[in-house]
Amino acid sequence: MEPEPTLTTLLKAITALTATVGSLQDQIKSQGQELIQLKAICKETADLLGDKDQGGGQTQPGPLTGPVTPPTHTGGETHTPGTVRPGLKAPFRPSRGTGFDSDKDEEPRRPKKEPQGTPRRHLGAIIKGKGNPPTTITALTAKFKEAFADPDAKRAAARKIAALTQTTTTAEYVTEFRNLMAELDWNEEAYIAQFTRGLQWKVKELLSTKDNIPDKLEAIFAASIKIDNIRWENEENRPKKVPTKAPVTATTTTTTRVRLSEDPNYVTPEERDCRRASGLCVKCGQKGHGIKQCPNGWKATPKETAKVAQDESEKE
Repeated sequence: MEPEPTLTTLLKAITALTATVGSLQDQIKSQGQELIQLKAICKETADLLGDKDQGGGQTQPGPLTGPVTPPTHTGGETHTPGTVRPGLKAPFRPSRGTGFDSDKDEEPRRPKKEPQGTPRRHLGAIIKGKGNPPTTITALTAKFKEAFADPDAKRAAARKIAALTQTTTTAEYVTEFRNLMAELDWNEEAYIAQFTRGLQWKVKELLSTKDNIPDKLEAIFAASIKIDNIRWENEENRPKKVPTKAPVTATTTTTTRVRLSEDPNYVTPEERDCRRASGLCVKCGQKGHGIKQCPNGWKATPKETAKVAQDESEKE
């Protein structure tokens, strides 16, 4: 007879069994989460490829049969002997019993609309592509976008970024530049050259005069924004120039007053008021008549008096 297990042995066995059960529960829970993520991946990739318009429910991804042809940048398949040009479902291979040898013509196959295939068709090729396989939905979505990206969109983004120039602040220019960068796959040197080409000339000049010119794109972004902010602050704080008035009017007024005071017929406004109040003639200052009936003529100017005296001396 086998000896009866002791209490210590039973406790150890129960502990080991509990640990095993807990490990199995964790594995089941982990597998459930993986299934949920896999369903979400299938749904999101189906939305990306637009397979909702093909009708019918999507089947769960299964094992791939035969060699898988990776998609090209144009959204189609690579033209190999086992495939056809993009747009056709499969190559035409006549077989027995299909009526190829009969008198009836084979019904032509209708071209299939883009996008081609289903997520199951290209899922394995994308996951097993270059680099590490995606482990998150975001990474897998990026893989699908890279595989099925529209080349026309990239060309349009390249034209936009080539024509982009700074017309407002550098911060807004950087924001527009970043938005176009998200649609392109240039290297950093090309981005730096294009960014500096579109900078405002004053910002570009101040950036080139820095002691340590940054060689990284993000550092150039930050330095350009800082230079532009300082430039705007200086423009706002600069004292405004007050337009200087030319002393032409004052000189003319002074000259006019001097000339009037030298005229023997000139009567100041105060003298005029005084003569009117006393009942005198405003012109000559005598009583008994007004300015319109004044018998006295205008007094001669000094020049005229000198001329008359010269004429009289010549006559003598």
